Amino acid sequence: MQYENNCTVAENGTIFLAPRQPQDKAAPIAKHIVFAPMTEKAMEYLIQSYIPTFPNELLKIYQVANGMNLFQQNQSFICKGKQYYLCNVQLSVYGVPFALPTINRPEPFNISVEDLSRLPGTPANFLKFGSYITLQEQSVIGEFDLFVDVECGKAYTIPREGTEAVIQETWESVDQCLCDLFWRISSMHQQQKMRL
Repeated sequence: MQYENNCTVAENGTIFLAPRQPQDKAAPIAKHIVFAPMTEKAMEYLIQSYIPTFPNELLKIYQVANGMNLFQQNQSFICKGKQYYLCNVQLSVYGVPFALPTINRPEPFNISVEDLSRLPGTPANFLKFGSYITLQEQSVIGEFDLFVDVECGKAYTIPREGTEAVIQETWESVDQCLCDLFWRISSMHQQQKMRL
């Protein structure tokens, strides 16, 4: 396994795959972050907060991980002669944060807050559960929100740009969506390595 000897586990159970090495200040805290499983209390809160229903498929994911930030990489930029880094998360599954995030103890993006930001025309029965971005040579070329239809369980992507929600891709389930996007991004990273 690729990360078998290249991971750390924080006190709260969050897993850092390919964590940043002390000498590499320009790298994100880890290539992948899998947040500790969601508590029963947090899952009950989600079930009670979302009407008519909170998707069972997401609850199953939350039993394993309270969100994920996958394929993280820093993008550098210079401002007033000083170099800064902005972390791009290529695939994110939102969760419920339990504490204020810090540099060394990140928390997942808040599904309740992120779901509030939607383009006009987004169906009311859609729940925003994540996001993904497409990159070309470290530049963001596309940003998409991931939605699940709480009535039928299908997953969708909607580009963040525009004035109206337009479904770009459809999957039969959240699982199919995440697997497809994971392998798509992973393949792109493999191709980039081959070109170097």
